[in-house]
Amino acid sequence: MTMRIKFYVILTVVLLLVASNVEAKTISRQLVKNGGFENDQSYWEGDGDWREHDDGVIFKAKKGKWYASLWPDENDSIGITQTVKIPKKATSATLVYWYQFSSTDYESVSDDFCTASVNKPNDWWNDYYYQSWDAGSDEPLGWEKVAVELPVEKMRGKKVEIEFYCSNDYAYNSWLDIDNVKLKVKVKK
Repeated sequence: MTMRIKFYVILTVVLLLVASNVEAKTISRQLVKNGGFENDQSYWEGDGDWREHDDGVIFKAKKGKWYASLWPDENDSIGITQTVKIPKKATSATLVYWYQFSSTDYESVSDDFCTASVNKPNDWWNDYYYQSWDAGSDEPLGWEKVAVELPVEKMRGKKVEIEFYCSNDYAYNSWLDIDNVKLKVKVKK
C-alpha cells in the first residue's frame, strides 16, 4: 500500500469513529406519559369521562384498546392537558399524535371547533404549536398522523402543556379522537 492510500484509510477510520461518537452523545426520550390512554386517565387532566374503549366495531383505537374521545355536549366544551418539562440540553423536540375529527355540523356559521396545542402552562396566547379543526374542515377517513417539529430553542428547561380541546355550539356536534400522543426529544449527554 502506498502512503497516500494508508493515509486515506486511517483518515476514513478516524472520521467514522468521530461520527459514531457524535451520534452517541445524544439520547432520545419520550416525555408524554400514558399517551395511548391505556392506563385509565392517569397523567392527563380534564373534565368528565373522555376515555373511550375500542369495541372493535364502531369505536376503534389507533393502537391498544383505549383512546381519548373529546365529544362535548351542545353548548359545552371538553379538554385534556398534560404538562411535561423539556430538558435543558434538548437539541430537538417532536410532537407526534394520531387524530380523527368528525362533525355533524355543516352550517355555514358554526362555532364548533377542536384544537391541539403546545404552550406554556396557562398561557394560551403564545403557542409553540397550534392546530385547529372546525365544522368546515375536511374530515379524515380514519386515523391521521401528525408529526411536527417544535421550537426547542424556546422551550429548553421549561414546562410545556400539551392540550387537546373541543367545543360545540347549540346544535349538531363535532368531536375529536386522539391516540398515541408522544413528545420525543433528543438530549445531549
